[in-house]
Amino acid sequence: METIARDYLSLRGLLALPWMQILEPELQAAIASRRQILIAAARDETNLSPVACSLVRVALATEPDHAPVSLDPQAQKQAKRLSQFAQYFARADYLSDQSSIAIKAAILEGSFYTTLLQSKRAACMFPMTESPEQDRYLQYIPVLITIPSTTSEGCYTPQWLFDLAQWSMYIFLVDEYMESVVVHFSTDELAQFCAGLELIHPYPDPGESIIGVPQLLSHQAGKQPLQNAAAAPNVQAALSVYYTWAREMLNWDRLSRCSATDMNELRSEIKKYLLFHAHQIQDNLRLADQLGRAPTQSNTEASVARFESPRTSFATWLHSVGAGHVSAPVSLAFLAAYMGSWVRNSTNGDDPHQRRDCWSSVMQRVLAHEMNQHVGAYCRLYNDYGSVQRDLREGNLNSVHFPEFWTHEIAAESERTGTDDCVARLKATLLQVGRHERRMAESLGDELYNSLEGEDNDQGSRIAGALRVYCRNAELFSDLYLTRDVTNSVK
Repeated sequence: METIARDYLSLRGLLALPWMQILEPELQAAIASRRQILIAAARDETNLSPVACSLVRVALATEPDHAPVSLDPQAQKQAKRLSQFAQYFARADYLSDQSSIAIKAAILEGSFYTTLLQSKRAACMFPMTESPEQDRYLQYIPVLITIPSTTSEGCYTPQWLFDLAQWSMYIFLVDEYMESVVVHFSTDELAQFCAGLELIHPYPDPGESIIGVPQLLSHQAGKQPLQNAAAAPNVQAALSVYYTWAREMLNWDRLSRCSATDMNELRSEIKKYLLFHAHQIQDNLRLADQLGRAPTQSNTEASVARFESPRTSFATWLHSVGAGHVSAPVSLAFLAAYMGSWVRNSTNGDDPHQRRDCWSSVMQRVLAHEMNQHVGAYCRLYNDYGSVQRDLREGNLNSVHFPEFWTHEIAAESERTGTDDCVARLKATLLQVGRHERRMAESLGDELYNSLEGEDNDQGSRIAGALRVYCRNAELFSDLYLTRDVTNSVK
């Protein structure tokens, strides 16, 4: 009863805050239900402790508000949008048992981070684009973090939530800059670009140990990458942007106590993430050459076709380039470095030799890697599902281009009925494989959570909670792509 009385008083206080008024119907309903419970309890105070009795009396002494809060037109518009967002996300399986107010409160919390992200976006190293969508993904990024944090875990600081939102924003910006700038490079310029990326983070010298030495060459502030003097100016400019980004990521304040192994993993994955984008662009060029179209010129009449010369099978591509291109490996590496620094080494991080890895055993690291391969795979599949039409228009390689999707029946149907029916069949297969990958990720994730939560202290449980937020965020983003394409059109 103490808890209910405290809840009642807290809800009354929340309703007095101006920015909470768009939740007024839900807050009033929650207040009314708790008041009825308190009234019933007050009839028989003999069953209450002295503290509970005092709290109940204080709560009931406050008069309930009878008149609904009057919202101005702008607030009414925000309340309507909030309800639409909440109804949309409530469809997710793991949110089916959550109350409307919990989801709305999480979305409202995310909106505060959206404003902060917009200021970070304007001041970051990536130039602004002229896309018609105007960075619309910024409104989704924080919400897809605060929803799983609030409804599943509810124990993470605003700083952690905002850092995760910033990281997600940068991932979008890396992709956007590739699609607006690097995609226009010639074949020779693209080769120069890849060579420059290889030099952004040199691999550790085999004559030196990385253990206990987290600040490796490219981690030092002010160190410029070894660039090819013969590279074209536009290539040098792009490399400079990506080097600045990579350096800022590795010098993130809250990674300062991570282990050398976790830092080296992040360094490696940052470089591979950029190279996966270059690999995708190379495949786009090869597909365009096959189709006889300009690779960067939009074609609204383009139809789906089979990619005749992929460099690998679809399964191999999906678990390497496909998953890497949507940032699954680099994002998990960032999360591990962050949680290792913040949780594992919060008290023993001053001595680099004493720092612990985020994953406390070989098995945990292997489980995390395997689980994340499937997370990346289904994220790519769901992303491709939602962006088939844009990819056809822009000439991007999509999963449905791979020969494995083009059975004899699909090929015959394409010739007989045309593109629309064929695309529907291809997307159905895409979704089937995506659901398989999600089931595999969930199974391996459960095993990893059990291992982390079985540790002697609470560190493993905190990391497991952060990992759940990461995975739920991936699920929500993937589900979002089933109904809408939130990527900017920048080609």
